[in-house]
Amino acid sequence: MESFIAHIEQFHPGWIYLILFFSGVLEYIFPPFPGDSIILFGAFLAAKGVINIHYAFTATSLGFILGLSLLYWFGLKKGRQFFVKRNTRFFSIKTLTKTELHFQKYGWLLIVLHRFLFSLRMIVILLAGIGQLPFKRVLAFSMVSLILWNVLLFYLGFVLQLSYETISYYFQYSSNLFYLIVFLGAIIYLLVKRVKASE
Repeated sequence: MESFIAHIEQFHPGWIYLILFFSGVLEYIFPPFPGDSIILFGAFLAAKGVINIHYAFTATSLGFILGLSLLYWFGLKKGRQFFVKRNTRFFSIKTLTKTELHFQKYGWLLIVLHRFLFSLRMIVILLAGIGQLPFKRVLAFSMVSLILWNVLLFYLGFVLQLSYETISYYFQYSSNLFYLIVFLGAIIYLLVKRVKASE
């Protein structure tokens, strides 16, 4: 892990910010993409001081905003029938209908919380576009979710970094202890062997 991080440190920070930005974008427009995992690793690097935390946070937030905007406008332009006809794995009719029912009851609340809904987060924004909700209002309500989610990811990144240092310390300590035990065991074995040979 240390060698991998050392390799990443050779990159210009701008490239890392760019990766974090596009990870935020792809989180919305390509659901299988593990954007949150990459951003969490970015937060880990920020905690280690490899990159600037403010730039990293801004890059991911802007990525989220662009991804959300693209998804909203896609739903606005294509409409409900586009997704019903295709019935894909990530936007199935069943999931779409189920989310629509919730959307009718809790529309704006779902938008505020959409980042925390995981498998439904993309459909919520699509429905906002399909339903032709005012974009500025959708974006304003979504910012609550975006910022809270990003804060959570970066907090977890810092926790991960602290845990990593603790684990690394004890691993190094246990490794040294292991080598010491092996060394002492070898000495005792040689001494016992020598005593037996002299008898």
